[in-house]
Amino acid sequence: MKIGFIISMYDEIGKVKETIKVVKRKNCPVIVIQSDPKIQNEILNHELADHYELLEDVAGNKEQYKDERSHMDRGTTIPSYALSRNYSHGFTAAAKFDVDWWIATTSVIAATPRNSNASLPVIQPSVANEPSSA
Repeated sequence: MKIGFIISMYDEIGKVKETIKVVKRKNCPVIVIQSDPKIQNEILNHELADHYELLEDVAGNKEQYKDERSHMDRGTTIPSYALSRNYSHGFTAAAKFDVDWWIATTSVIAATPRNSNASLPVIQPSVANEPSSA
């Protein structure tokens, strides 16, 4: 069974690099969709992923995002819009890969050598226990 990862990110370079490093050791393809932080050293090196897209920052910039988040009593739309858009691009790109299951995550969740051994096999037992469609 082939598992792939779709990562939606903004400027969390360190955690995303760690996740890519770990899942690549398990031969999992990685799709990264990044909202543009507009700071060059916060843009992921596109060569680290099997598919990479840099999309416009829906907030405009980090300060506008923080401003919207400071008014939570009025509600916030930037995070949900950015994640929905990024995952839409990621799953569209996923169609070109031969993968059975995709794990969609955000950049704030890092796969580490310690937790990847526990999380990657989780899907396999559930698939093996599914009833046959025959």
